[in-house]
Amino acid sequence: MEPMSLIGNYLRITPSELRRLIEQPATLVDLLTRVLDSEDGDVPADGRWLEIDEAWQGIHFLLTGRPTGGRRPLADAVLGGTPIGEELGYGPARYLDPKQVKSVAHALAKLDEEEFRSRFDAEKLRSAGIYPCSWDNGEDDIDYLADYYTQLVDFFRQAAEAGDAMLMWVD
Repeated sequence: MEPMSLIGNYLRITPSELRRLIEQPATLVDLLTRVLDSEDGDVPADGRWLEIDEAWQGIHFLLTGRPTGGRRPLADAVLGGTPIGEELGYGPARYLDPKQVKSVAHALAKLDEEEFRSRFDAEKLRSAGIYPCSWDNGEDDIDYLADYYTQLVDFFRQAAEAGDAMLMWVD
């Protein structure tokens, strides 16, 4: 049996959805189920949800130089935010309010793809134990992280422009 992958997820939510979640954290799983598993199309996930596969910790490391923590607002892009609700696989979900989303979006916009790529050092990722720990595919690893990074930059920009909050979780 293969070990399960840890997948990074983001969901844009409105300020009113965030207020409801803060007041009633137990409704988090219901919201995620309703949005992500909606079959009737009442609440389309398209545009609200981003999955960054197993790239989450690699992106965090290239943004901060650390496996966890680091300087804000870049540290908030992947592993930041305020915990909310129950365990979802790899800890609880975390949220950023609209002001924090704008701050992260602004910081990400300053770090273009070329600069992001220049921070890649496979040996540093391996020695730091950065998930998924197999950083031996050269240019493919850089492309993998950079592809998800550019998606993340766009996602935060769109959320900031809309005044949205953000839920982030790894499962």
